Amino acid sequence: MSRLLWSGAFLFASALAALAGDVAVFIGDSGNSRLARNAQAAVESAGFTVFATTSPRPGEIADMLAVAVERAGAGDRMVVYLGGATALAGTRSYHLGQARRGLNAFTVARMGTDIGIILDQMAEHPGRALLLLRTDRAPIVVGPDQRGIGRLLADVPAGVAAVEGSSSALLGNLMRLFDHPGASVSESFAGQRISGYAPEGLAFLDPADRPMAAGPAPGPSEEDIFFDLARTMGTSAAYRAYIDRYPAGKHVAEANRLIRVLRESPERRAQALEDGLGLSREARRDIQRDLNALGFDTRGIDGIFGKGSRTAIQGWQESRGLEKTGFLSGNQIVTLSSQAEARREDQNRR
Repeated sequence: MSRLLWSGAFLFASALAALAGDVAVFIGDSGNSRLARNAQAAVESAGFTVFATTSPRPGEIADMLAVAVERAGAGDRMVVYLGGATALAGTRSYHLGQARRGLNAFTVARMGTDIGIILDQMAEHPGRALLLLRTDRAPIVVGPDQRGIGRLLADVPAGVAAVEGSSSALLGNLMRLFDHPGASVSESFAGQRISGYAPEGLAFLDPADRPMAAGPAPGPSEEDIFFDLARTMGTSAAYRAYIDRYPAGKHVAEANRLIRVLRESPERRAQALEDGLGLSREARRDIQRDLNALGFDTRGIDGIFGKGSRTAIQGWQESRGLEKTGFLSGNQIVTLSSQAEARREDQNRR
């Protein structure tokens, strides 16, 4: 069984063995901290690796989701709970974590996380993906399109179950789902707004899939796993969390060295963050296509970030008023994708 650990804004669990398996992500709602912790404990007891934060900074949500997606295997389950604030900008829905003022169509893409992209990633786990979205507070509407709260989840991809409601109802019913193996999403969340794939009688958690009461399978130590997660996240906060947890640990010297590197070199910090996303070659091709669509020539679309791609990234970052590191964060990738798609849609209209 994994154990929840606190790291700055992040609350995450050390995974077992090879770090692959069922994954759950909890974002927002510090006001329901006790209920959230109980829900996380229920999910954790079913063998899930839990990632959570109550006060994310811009970019942290996308980065954490990227790590979670990397951890989940093709046949594994994925649960994502989105509390906090949401925003509507045209046909797009965004999760903000915290309410923000003065947003426009561009800043909301930079400050928030596109819910559509989250759903697309969850669609890679058909029949085993559950999105919970808090909708008891009206979303921030950016621009003239007053679509209202019902359009936050207007298009749920096949294979994903999505539930909308208050934080207390969502978290409470999530505990009910995990406390009763064999229950379906439609049964456990009866009375909530459910969309997507949630057939009656289809168990989300099969009792036969629950971990055995015996001790954990042989594998890396908890300390090694914790340090691996810190290195994957690539942030100073993650390395400091490791040092706080294991002050005499065998990786302390390396953690301190990496903290110094991040402090002294913005480029190295940006590189560590990008490396932590674990971008596939196809994902890199998509980024190259987006850069070219916006007029930043990558000198080829091959899924390899060479000099041409790094220069194009720097050019795009400069156009956005961002630090010209040549490396992308998860949030920047979301912004780049949104901006490129808007450009393509505009070209198609013309």
